[in-house]
Order: sequence, then C-alpha cells, then structure tokens
Amino acid sequence: MVFDAIRDLRKVASGLFALIRYIILRDRVSFCISLFSSNSWVAKKGEVSRYEVIFANNTSKPVWVALLFDIYLKSNPIHPEGHYAFFKKHIYVRSRENQEIKISYDWEDSVIIDIDDIPTSPDDFWRGSCRIKGKYFVHASLLNGDSIAFDHLTLVQELS
Repeated sequence: MVFDAIRDLRKVASGLFALIRYIILRDRVSFCISLFSSNSWVAKKGEVSRYEVIFANNTSKPVWVALLFDIYLKSNPIHPEGHYAFFKKHIYVRSRENQEIKISYDWEDSVIIDIDDIPTSPDDFWRGSCRIKGKYFVHASLLNGDSIAFDHLTLVQELS
C-alpha cells in the first residue's frame, strides 16, 4: 500500500510538472489523445466493455494515424506471458477537428470499433494465452505512419 501511495504521488508530481511547464513554455499540442475512458473499472469475459477514445488534430492538415489498443497483466506486463490482447485500427482525422472512436470489446474475440457512427473491425487483432483474472493495464496509443507511438494513455481495469 505504501508503494502504491508513492507511485501515485509520483504521478501527481509528474502531472503538476507538466502543467507548470505548459504554463511557462506554452507548448502547442498539435496532435494527441485527448480522452481515453471506459464504462467500468471492472471487465468480465464475454460481456461487452465499452471504451471511448478521442483524438485531437490541431494542425492545418488531415492525417492518417493508428490507434493501438494493448492489454497487459498489471502484475506481469511482459510479452507473451502477461500480454492479454491487442488490436489496431487506422483512422483518418480531419484538420482542426476531434475524432471520436467508440470501442466495444468482450475481452475474448469480439471487437467493434465505431468511427463516425460506422461500425468496423480492427485492422489487426491478436489474443494471447494470458487468461488470468486480476488487474490489467489497458493502453490506448497513437501511432504515426511509421507505427511509432507518440502519445498514449492508460487505464487499469480488473478482469473478473
């Protein structure tokens, strides 16, 4: 419990440092993940979990990016033993707009990605052998055209 408190304090300090740096330097954020949320902190195999991701494009040009949704066991975030699953979807984001992405995932093999009210499948999907009940890191990463992550947000969900 003490280690969790120390980790949380480090995260708060890191966030405050980033805020102060932004206030002082006024960096312009050109493209980022502005939201990553889930409908619940608990997920159940076979029941649909819903997620929302919003990309913000503050540039004058539209861009193709990829969303990488990656799930690792919190106590063992190592591939392949603790790697639960991942999927990827290429997404077109218009200039100076936000792109909302809704994801429905049953924590087994059914993934539906809804973009502009159009349901679609992931471009790539992999399900590992990890089936342990417990807490998981659920990562949403923003990849450029070279598949290099340049922004990511993480949730922790418990699989029961």
